Amino acid sequence: MKKILTSLLLVIALLAGGCSCSSETTLSFGNEWNNSQAATVGTRETLTYEVSLSENYSSGDYNFSKSSTLEKIKYDFSGIYTSTLQVLDLLADFPNSDGALMDEISQNSTNTVYHLRTRLDITAKYNLSGNDADETVYNDFVQTDVYFSGSSLTPVYSCIESKYSHLIGADSGYKTNTTHTKKEILYDKTSYVINTIQTEPEDTTENASETVNYTYRTAIDNAQLLFALRGFSIKKDNTTSLPVVSPSYGQTQTLNVKYYDDQEMKINASKNGGVKEESTLTAKCVSFVLSPSGSGCSGLMGNTTTGTSQLVYVQSSVNQTVTENRALVLRYVSPLSAIDGTYSRMGALVYNLTDYSVVVP
Repeated sequence: MKKILTSLLLVIALLAGGCSCSSETTLSFGNEWNNSQAATVGTRETLTYEVSLSENYSSGDYNFSKSSTLEKIKYDFSGIYTSTLQVLDLLADFPNSDGALMDEISQNSTNTVYHLRTRLDITAKYNLSGNDADETVYNDFVQTDVYFSGSSLTPVYSCIESKYSHLIGADSGYKTNTTHTKKEILYDKTSYVINTIQTEPEDTTENASETVNYTYRTAIDNAQLLFALRGFSIKKDNTTSLPVVSPSYGQTQTLNVKYYDDQEMKINASKNGGVKEESTLTAKCVSFVLSPSGSGCSGLMGNTTTGTSQLVYVQSSVNQTVTENRALVLRYVSPLSAIDGTYSRMGALVYNLTDYSVVVP
C-alpha cells in the first residue's frame, strides 16, 4: 500500500515510519473524561478548538520550527476543529452493528456504545512566489466517525474522509496539490477490513479492500486517539506503548506515548457557548510518535524513520466554572511537513480549546 506524508492529515494520521511489531495485550482505559464515572446513554460532549499555524512552536525538548529550506515560501492555516461524543444504547443501529464482534461485546460490556465524530475545517493559503497576487487558497477538511465500546474502547467501525492540500517538492522548487480520500474500517474479533470508498487523484496501487488479522481489544482506531489519551494510564517521565489501527498503514502500528512534563496553561474558553473566561489550569503534557520499526520492516523510503512527535496537553486540575473535572484535551500540537526529500518542517498546527459543553441525562 502506498503511504504518503501530508501536511494537514497529520491531525488524524500516524506519521512516517515502517511496520512496528509488539506483543498483544488487552487494553484498558479509565473514564476520566466523565469525572471517572461510567457514562449513561444520552450523554453528549462537544469540544471546539481554534486552529492556527505556529512556525516556531516548542515545548520541553520538542521543537517544530520552520525549516530554513522553506524560508522564502509563505503559507498560513487557520480553522476550527470540533469533537462530538455521544453515548448510545448497545442496541443502537450503526454501521457494522450486526457483526459477530457486537455479539461478543453485548455479553461483556456496560450496555453502551460511543460514537465519536471529529471535524476539522481549515483555510490553507500558499504563496510560493512571494508575490501576494499569486496566493492560492484551499478549503480543506478532515472528518472522522468511529464507534467503539467497553473499557478497552474496542472499535467496531470507523470512517475517515479528507480533502486536503499539501506542499510538494518539485524540480523548480515547490508546488501544491490536493488529495481527496474516504476509507472505512469494519472490525471483527480476529481481523478488520479496510475499504477504500473514494480516492482522488486515482492511485492504481491502492487496494479497494484489504483484510488484516488482529485480536480485538488489543488496539484502538486512530480516530479514537485523542479521546483515548484522556484515560490512558501513564506515569511521569515514562513511555508506554499503544497499538493503533490507521487505514493509511493497514497493519496495526505501535505508538510510543510519553508523559514528559506538567505545565500551567492559560485557557480562554466558554462552557455551553457562554461567555469566555480565562483560567489557569495544570496540564499533563504527553507526546506520541510511531515506535521504531521492527526487524525486517522498512519505512516510507526504505528506511526505519519513526516520524515526528505530536503533543497533547490533558487537563489534570479541576475548574468547575469552565471545564469541570473531565481530563479535557486543552491543546493539541501537530507538526507539519512538506513532501520533499527531507520532509522539511513547516511549523505546527496548534489546537486551543475555546468551548466545552456536556449534556448528561
